[in-house]
Amino acid sequence: MTEIEKNGTDVLREAVRVRVKTMRYAGLARDLSVAAETSVAFSEGRTTLPPEILSALAKQLWGRPRRARSGHRLAADDVTGAAPAGRCSAPV
Repeated sequence: MTEIEKNGTDVLREAVRVRVKTMRYAGLARDLSVAAETSVAFSEGRTTLPPEILSALAKQLWGRPRRARSGHRLAADDVTGAAPAGRCSAPV
């Protein structure tokens, strides 16, 4: 069974898709200063959002950046599981 790899944008897109399905996206769009139609288009993969909007979206959905048990901030590659060669993203 093959597993589909997701990046951070895919995770955000899925979170917005859930909000669109449950009709809870208008307030989120307003808080991010984007049109509600843009939120729907992003959730469907028809458009992209600028990095500063993606960052604000992540903060809006999940709050502060997560930290690993070691206290270090989790990097984007830690979340996607795509660690560079020679670097382990999980504690050993």
